[in-house]
Amino acid sequence: MPMFSGGSGYQINGGTFYEVSGDVNLETHQHLTLANYPRLRGALQDPQENLLNGTSDRLGVERNPSTRSGHRVVSRAMPYDMSSDPCLSDVENSSPARRAPSSSIVSMPSMQDSSSIPRLPHWQSHQHPAAEYSPLPDVTHNVDGLPQVIHGPATVLNANNVHFNNQYGDVGLELLYRSVSQAALYNSAETFPQPKCHPETRIEMLNYLYEWATSSDVAYPICWLHGPAGAGKSAIMQTLCHHLQEARGGSFFFKRGHATSGNANWLFATLAYQLAVHKQNSVFRCAILRRLQDDPSVTARTMEIQLEELIVKPSRSLRNAPPLILLIDGLDECIGEEAQRQILHLIGDTACRHPFTFRFLIASRPEAHIKDVFNDLSFRGIFRSININKSFHDVRKYLCGEFARIHREHKDTMAKVSAPWPPEHIIDVLVEKSSGHFIYASTVIKFIDDKYFRPTQRLAVIQSLVPSFDSPFGALDQLYCQILSRIPSQFHDKLCQILCLVADFGIKHIGHIEQLLQLDSGDVLLTLRGLHSLIEIHSYYNYNDLSFHHASFPDFLRDASRSSNFFLSLRVRMHILCASFVTLSIPKACHDQGNIAADSGCVA
Repeated sequence: MPMFSGGSGYQINGGTFYEVSGDVNLETHQHLTLANYPRLRGALQDPQENLLNGTSDRLGVERNPSTRSGHRVVSRAMPYDMSSDPCLSDVENSSPARRAPSSSIVSMPSMQDSSSIPRLPHWQSHQHPAAEYSPLPDVTHNVDGLPQVIHGPATVLNANNVHFNNQYGDVGLELLYRSVSQAALYNSAETFPQPKCHPETRIEMLNYLYEWATSSDVAYPICWLHGPAGAGKSAIMQTLCHHLQEARGGSFFFKRGHATSGNANWLFATLAYQLAVHKQNSVFRCAILRRLQDDPSVTARTMEIQLEELIVKPSRSLRNAPPLILLIDGLDECIGEEAQRQILHLIGDTACRHPFTFRFLIASRPEAHIKDVFNDLSFRGIFRSININKSFHDVRKYLCGEFARIHREHKDTMAKVSAPWPPEHIIDVLVEKSSGHFIYASTVIKFIDDKYFRPTQRLAVIQSLVPSFDSPFGALDQLYCQILSRIPSQFHDKLCQILCLVADFGIKHIGHIEQLLQLDSGDVLLTLRGLHSLIEIHSYYNYNDLSFHHASFPDFLRDASRSSNFFLSLRVRMHILCASFVTLSIPKACHDQGNIAADSGCVA
């Protein structure tokens, strides 16, 4: 049944009055709500009361003394204060069907008489009378955490000669915003406090990365920042984001196990949203919003389509602009190794096609499958690998600065302790234990800086390594356990034996380990494949040796209260000794068997 038949009138859409004419028949079975439209929520709950009480000013209704008596002026309301946005003018002039009425100000009957207020029509639903009609679809999320657009059978039939101002900026941004992982954003409240570099550390590396990201003339558009667990990758990325706040770009911080920030499907929509809302990217924002207007389901499509439609194609609207900087931290924490590989291949393909448009900085642990992708021929010449080297000097600066702060802030308990504290020889020991990485040092500082204990007593606990109820290395232990837990359970016994040979027996050569444990060639590398962030493999010609990235890791393995299932127990040591005795007796047994065979006239 037509709402308008051969006539004209006004229609409310998105807080704006539109002039419509012709035959219009609207039909839908989709239950729309006011939850997504805060601007109209209050006014449309009771149109008569709110409009009469003056709350209709939110809709752009205002009194104008210049108008004749009994009338009020209705002006078009711009969403998100985008009245000066170039994308609105582009849309208005794009086609006659999308042009606004000739005048942006129209008059309507006075709201003084409640009987003259037109009632909003009810949709063809027996349950929920709709408040308004809008092309914005409902968005939900499927079981994989992927944003999913649900299109109801809402259709516009016979909409001839319907003229309206297609202000899709608010709709497009809201749709894109719903696909943003809040926890993955820089300075997200969900991940507070974020790790940051000490002001006097990592200066050279941060300066280099800043220059690379902002320069328009570089030889490679991709940087891979890698290092073992606890090397300070996230601290560098967070600090770099702070320095690049004025630059055009976006960031995504993966977090293992999180519903959104651990899911690859949220990556490119989150990056696109940050590019769209940046104050310098108005042209880019318009291009993204046009894509969403043409196909609102883009945010629910594959990563390849999201990257192409929301980032790559809109970037073509930029002319002589600085590169767009995209930072991805903790790629190894993204759910699924295959998803991690796909992200890298998509980024590599984009960088090859648009080497001067984008800068991709990717930080991760040196996991084997990630190294395999970067070693692929398709990445040759477009990326640089940057290893976060050990920095004993920076760790010492960090410890000295933090101990001075603790001495200064703990006034009641440290008043009688002379500065500098602690003595230099204690700092030397802590620096050596850190292996040049910040994870150990930061864990020590967190433990000592507890306001409910004396710092001198907490430092004594660390020095003596006496087990306590609240482990001084709780954060570090959690990190180690999380990495080790990724190894399949059927490899646990073999892993403990390998770790015990390296930590307690000093046997580091892979060939010797396989021989002593009677393992097939390649078994050690296969077992340790997921532990490259803890164990370093040194290759010398045909020899492969093992070593630990952190000197604190063997201490962790030798303490049952910390390492739990990966504790190097007496049972593990006894198994190694038994296996070694068997291995050492094999040559003699083979020799004796060969002699017996020779004596009997058989060829061994």
